[in-house]
Amino acid sequence: MNTQLLNSAVNQIKTASVQPKRELNDQAASFVNDLFKSLQVAYPAWKQAFTTEQDLKLTKKSWIRAFQESGITQKEQVALGMKKARQDESDFFPSSGKFIAWCKPTPEDYGLPTLAEAYRETANNADHVLSHKWSHPAVYKAGSMTGWFELRNGEAKEADFKKVYDQICSEVMRGKVFMVPSPESNTLEHHSHGKKVKTQQNINKGNAALAALRGRL
Repeated sequence: MNTQLLNSAVNQIKTASVQPKRELNDQAASFVNDLFKSLQVAYPAWKQAFTTEQDLKLTKKSWIRAFQESGITQKEQVALGMKKARQDESDFFPSSGKFIAWCKPTPEDYGLPTLAEAYRETANNADHVLSHKWSHPAVYKAGSMTGWFELRNGEAKEADFKKVYDQICSEVMRGKVFMVPSPESNTLEHHSHGKKVKTQQNINKGNAALAALRGRL
């Protein structure tokens, strides 16, 4: 299914009052039929939602309109919704709103922890960011952007962290990859009592440079 296909189906629905006998085009009808067949397999009690064939037809048209209004126009979105439908423990057919919610990816779909989990992890480990094994690089990045000093001292609340984490999660879902710097990284710094502390490798390099300078004096 693509955007053009859904738009075509929706346009036909909008003109139904003028041409009541006009049906969805073959492609759109075929897609919706396939989707509902998959849902009927996933929900054995589906017949309780549709007492007549006419109810089923009207529901299919309603779902297409709901997809368009909610921005669900890509097959990948519907595939995600269908994946979650198969994991649903209910036997009863879902509403269009419930299915549409499943079509929208969440951070957890990309292996990211929830907001509460991510905030708790950064707040609890802000004083030893170098040694902690982070659940996901995006969590480390969000903590870094929020501020380790602020997190450690309770100045950065969950609401403050959320603004950064939402942005980072959106970038991950668009394909961006984040990395956690290694403790030996030249650029990695952390905070201690509000002051930046360089890594041991940087300290060693500084001492070596100072020794070399003294040797030339």
